Amino acid sequence: MLTFFDSLFIIILGFLLLGYLMRLFFPLIMRWWTNRLFNRMDMKEKTPSKKKKGKVEITSPPPKNSKKSLIDEIGEYTDYEDID
Repeated sequence: MLTFFDSLFIIILGFLLLGYLMRLFFPLIMRWWTNRLFNRMDMKEKTPSKKKKGKVEITSPPPKNSKKSLIDEIGEYTDYEDID
């Protein structure tokens, strides 16, 4: 049966080993993940579009031209009287 210090030693050794392995493999995993991400983005750009070359298309909705000022949107103005 393992004593308290033996199990504590095994847990600490496991964390140290995990940290060492992550230090070795984390750069490789990140390099693989970023290459995969860039390849996905590149494939999206290479899909043929049905637009003609040189034609510009705006997909965002036009801004609403509101005649209300900022004060009208905040709330109603109340005139208070001074009490002497």
